[in-house]
Amino acid sequence: MRWEDIGLVVEIDGVAHTWGLAMVDDALRQNSVVMQHGTVLRIPVLGLRTDAARFMNQVCQAHAFLTRQQGNRRGLSVVEVGL
Repeated sequence: MRWEDIGLVVEIDGVAHTWGLAMVDDALRQNSVVMQHGTVLRIPVLGLRTDAARFMNQVCQAHAFLTRQQGNRRGLSVVEVGL
């Protein structure tokens, strides 16, 4: 999932992301996003199944934080961006 307007990317990694060169591809993709001043949250599918609330809380926190940051860059208050 990607929110381009605030620079947030959430990736859910299944077991295939631990096989072979998949980890290398994932790292290169994540580094590319971060170098462009983005934020990448990674969620292992096992974590999503066993502790979804904590991972989703992190997504919500990151989204709120980055939305506030984006509003501050545009000179908007938190009220104006709906938080």
